[in-house]
Amino acid sequence: MPPMTQSSPGSGPGSGPRSGAVPIWLASASEGFECASESVDAEVRCQHTLVCMSIDRYFAWLMLAQWAAVVALSLSSSTGAGGSPHAYLALALVYGGLLTLVPVALTRIAPGEHLTRLTIAVTQMLMSFLLIHLSGGRMEAHIFASLAFLAFYLDWQLLVAASAVIVADRLLSGIFLPHSFPQSILASAALGSTTVQSWRWLELTCWILFCDIFLVAVILDRLRSLRELTAHHVERGKLLYGAYHDALTGLPNRASLVRKLTQAIDESQAGNAVFACLYLDLDRLKDVNDHFGHASGDTLLHLVAHRIKARLGEHAFLARVGGDEFVALIAPPQPESSSESSPSSLPRSLRASEVARSLLRSLRPPFELEDNHIVVAASIGISLYPRDGQDPADLLTNSERAMYRVKRTGRNDVLVFTPAMFSDARDSERAERDLCVAIEEGELQVHYQPIFHASGPVAGLEALLRWSHPTRGNIPPSEFIPLAEETGLIVQLGSFVLHEACRQASDWRNRGLLTGRIAVNVSSLELSREDYAESVILTLRQHYTPPDAIELEVTESALVHDFVLAERHLGELRRYGIRISIDDFGTGYSALGRLRQLTLDTLKIDRLFVEGVAGLDRTPGHAPDRTVVQHIIDMAHTLGMTVVAEGVETESQRAILCSLGCDQLQGFLLARPMNRQLAEDRLLLNAATLPIEDDPLSDTCARV
Repeated sequence: MPPMTQSSPGSGPGSGPRSGAVPIWLASASEGFECASESVDAEVRCQHTLVCMSIDRYFAWLMLAQWAAVVALSLSSSTGAGGSPHAYLALALVYGGLLTLVPVALTRIAPGEHLTRLTIAVTQMLMSFLLIHLSGGRMEAHIFASLAFLAFYLDWQLLVAASAVIVADRLLSGIFLPHSFPQSILASAALGSTTVQSWRWLELTCWILFCDIFLVAVILDRLRSLRELTAHHVERGKLLYGAYHDALTGLPNRASLVRKLTQAIDESQAGNAVFACLYLDLDRLKDVNDHFGHASGDTLLHLVAHRIKARLGEHAFLARVGGDEFVALIAPPQPESSSESSPSSLPRSLRASEVARSLLRSLRPPFELEDNHIVVAASIGISLYPRDGQDPADLLTNSERAMYRVKRTGRNDVLVFTPAMFSDARDSERAERDLCVAIEEGELQVHYQPIFHASGPVAGLEALLRWSHPTRGNIPPSEFIPLAEETGLIVQLGSFVLHEACRQASDWRNRGLLTGRIAVNVSSLELSREDYAESVILTLRQHYTPPDAIELEVTESALVHDFVLAERHLGELRRYGIRISIDDFGTGYSALGRLRQLTLDTLKIDRLFVEGVAGLDRTPGHAPDRTVVQHIIDMAHTLGMTVVAEGVETESQRAILCSLGCDQLQGFLLARPMNRQLAEDRLLLNAATLPIEDDPLSDTCARV
């Protein structure tokens, strides 16, 4: 796989991220709706802090302007009073500077903090008193302006603190006391003193109380409105978070992934860069759900997502797009710095395939789940932008195709998408569409292959599906049956074959042509359906078919898929009177104890063993094959089962199988699959009771 590279640093300002820089779409990979999980109170505090930070900046400029005004008033006051200008100027510079620089510094050090705005409230009121004293009492309204300005903080505690400062300063003021703190400072300036006027104290107190009540009411109303708006904002954030995140793992979901892919494509187009899309699917998670329950499966998914996310680190985008499917977006290789990567995260210089294999290695340690050690494997498909797709849909589809190719070829591996996969997928999709059309248009037909007794007569028939395509001709079952199993259409095909077999068996039984039974193959998907046994019995009743006229053939692999459910279905069908046969015996993984537990009626030896028997006389090395077939026949007879050998194609095979005690034979040597009319003709011939010397089967068996 070629390494992922990006444009050179010198390709211009619009050419994308510079070398060593994280792409914008990846830098924001961990961003989300963080406030969605916060409470309303926390969000109100957050919004209030932002408001206070903004007001802090305005007050910083206001206090600097007031300091300049104090200095100007100190110069004019000293000139008008005829005193020394140095005392006034010193007061303006030192005392005014202290009241200005302290709160301004706090707005830079601790913006939005409660201590900062409390300091601003106190110093602002003291600055107002200094302006009033220097103006000779002409700027007394500045007090109420300061209270109004402080109300912008939406903090009623500041108004209480400011009012307390007003009362304290007024008690020390020259309006109420003969000597005040400012007058002692300005004694050399001969400002003089005034007499105490009690009515002015009462008047000022009432005005301050009125302003406080009015402003506090406004503040509380604004805070209530802010809380309501914030509650709506938090609720909206939770809805947005739920819309773009997975509830189980907390990871982004498919909708969020599509948005991120669109953003990555837009940025990569501008910068001529590439990125990788990794499609990861956990192998056999269904087994965990079946054995431990869905709650344990959900817990395992959460643990897997956490481990994958920790392995990828911050410089990758991870989303959960399905039940056990994850998608990771990997950035182009970047020069590493020691501060960028942690020991647990992936270096960003790795290629996409190396990243994927590193993820597989990270999943190898078992997961602890309810005192059990669960080993998890995964299949990963990779697509690259822009080589494998120009939009999110193509990238996801192609990486998913590569992932499914891994599953079909052994699982627990990594595969990079190639154009050949697209061609294969396109052919598969076309074949699937054609198969759906074939079901609807009646292009499928049921053919019948006779099964013969070893002594000669027809014992029964096996129903086989054939597809006659209008343009491609006859399509062999080896092509469309696996496709039907992969797409789930095998259930519909199996139902079609069963209906046709029942209808034909009833017709031939009523006419006296069929004394045996018709065998119908059953897939693992059909056996996994909860209502399978009921549907089979209903089909037989619908066509008035005797139970002993139908035999169901089940493969060993279908039994292994879900043995408990299969045992229940087959037991119910056998009690109804339907015979059960195990097909392709010897190629699956079933135990002999399970075969005995199922109480089967027929055992069909797979053609692979029959082929081995054919070379016994000529190839001494194949002697074990004959022994295996002999043991299979003896075992089946011990269990009370009828033995059928399928795939008989030569005279030597037939002779040897008859000598080993095989009950029935099936294969091209005896009869090929034929349509309904030819099968009916064969049954008519069999019913005519030909002389034994004319029967082609009896001669060899008689000689044996």
